[in-house]
Amino acid sequence: MTSILTATIDQERIAAAVREIIAAVGEDAGREGLAETPRRIAQLYSEMFSGLAEDPREVLSKSFEESHKEMVILKNIPFYSLCEHHFLPFHGQAHVGYVPEGRIVGVSKIARAVDILARRPQMQERLTGQIADALMEALSPDGAAVVIEAEHLCLSMRGAQKAGAVMVTSATRGGFRRRGVTRSEFLALVQGREFSVVSSQLSVNPRWEIPVGLTVERVQAVAVEGEWRELLARCDPAYPFLSPAWHRVWWEEFADSSREALILRVRDGETTRAVAPLMRDGDRLTFAGDTSICDYMDLVSADPSIPARRAVLESLLRALGEERWSELVLWALRGDSPTFEALQSVCGELGLTCETEVEDVCPQLDLPGDWEEYLAGLGKKDRHELRRKLRKLSQGGEPELEVLTTPDEVTAAMDDFVRQHKTSRADKETFMTPKMEGFFRRVVPVLAAEGAVEMIFLRLGGVRAACVLCFRTDSELLLYNSGYEKQYAQLSVGLLSKALALKRAIDLGLKRFDFLRGREHYKYDLGAKDVPVYRCVIRRS
Repeated sequence: MTSILTATIDQERIAAAVREIIAAVGEDAGREGLAETPRRIAQLYSEMFSGLAEDPREVLSKSFEESHKEMVILKNIPFYSLCEHHFLPFHGQAHVGYVPEGRIVGVSKIARAVDILARRPQMQERLTGQIADALMEALSPDGAAVVIEAEHLCLSMRGAQKAGAVMVTSATRGGFRRRGVTRSEFLALVQGREFSVVSSQLSVNPRWEIPVGLTVERVQAVAVEGEWRELLARCDPAYPFLSPAWHRVWWEEFADSSREALILRVRDGETTRAVAPLMRDGDRLTFAGDTSICDYMDLVSADPSIPARRAVLESLLRALGEERWSELVLWALRGDSPTFEALQSVCGELGLTCETEVEDVCPQLDLPGDWEEYLAGLGKKDRHELRRKLRKLSQGGEPELEVLTTPDEVTAAMDDFVRQHKTSRADKETFMTPKMEGFFRRVVPVLAAEGAVEMIFLRLGGVRAACVLCFRTDSELLLYNSGYEKQYAQLSVGLLSKALALKRAIDLGLKRFDFLRGREHYKYDLGAKDVPVYRCVIRRS
């Protein structure tokens, strides 16, 4: 544990800064409702950051001798802290346990130590570890363990705006880290469930028996492709990046000797519940693929309920306990994915840490009932510009859409798509390397055979002026890539090909148009809103 900062809160300086903030947002710091606000906030910060001047080890050192050597737990300790990234509160409950080695401490001292460490600019992950470290340094127990469950207002009221989402972190030290049984007992008691000792062993075949009624086995992708495809067909939405066909082509085009496929199948008896398309990359395990071409990733499981996904995750993580890895990286998870929603709590139960960050955004649009309703929902300027450009479009010839969906059609048109893609922008030409082009030429017809592709050309006077390559699910159209002929640039064919593809999705009665990864300005001009995609890094405590 690092040394404790001792500080005096400068209330006058805080109040002066608050007055500057009030002025900066265009308000009058002298009006009646705001006149006392700087002073109040200065007093608030003095209280919220009072822990900077206190050392939790001093509080915990007021202990006494006792021969009790069984686990001691104080549950449901309420706390309030401020996230150091946005200075917005996060609050929740801490569960603290330790196994004494001759000395115990009054329970109020544990609660006080939590408050001291919470009342400073904090991160939940660091707070969890600091509480455990303070116990170890002050009491020298056999071990200490901490679990914190908290809601972060920086997630609830801004950014992703996921009100009610709870982040769970855990920290284990000493015997809690060394002994899985001790850790499991602590987690069971914190959760109020019955504790039992369960073993998990690796058999002669690469198959694990998991204590939730499921089994996990390592399989070859080709051996499970049929079950994998059936599971994906029952997912909503069934993203093509999760299909066995996509996986197969990606692996053949991009894999090298430093990577090893690790495909895990989760079964309940003879019924396949999930497929996890993983790979080993050095000492890391990750989803198979890469972020440059896979916009979403996840476990392939048809049951979206949180209890079902928790069971699958627990099974997989217990099975992977038998594997060698430094971290498990689950990237490109949507915030509404059951995997993302269940992951933190499952990791906490198993004594794993899970760090989560926003990896990228996928701007998207919930589609209205018709085109006029869509236009009415745009801002005045964007609506005017779109209508003006659509009127001007016919200067290049009669506009029409050519929609290609079969393997033969998209294969025949691939030369036009690749050329338009590479010549429309310098960064796209850099992206479309010979290896990447080979991947596109293989994967697009394969996905077209599964009914998942719409290659849409905007034709002007019979000439292919622009193209958007879209993926299709039962409820969504996903804009994956695009290009256009430079000689038509003055007619905004790049933007309008996307707008007309969006109109087609509305006409088809689809629910959502997803622009996929990236913050390109045109997406927002067409009314899209950011949806975050998360990266979760799991490590052994």
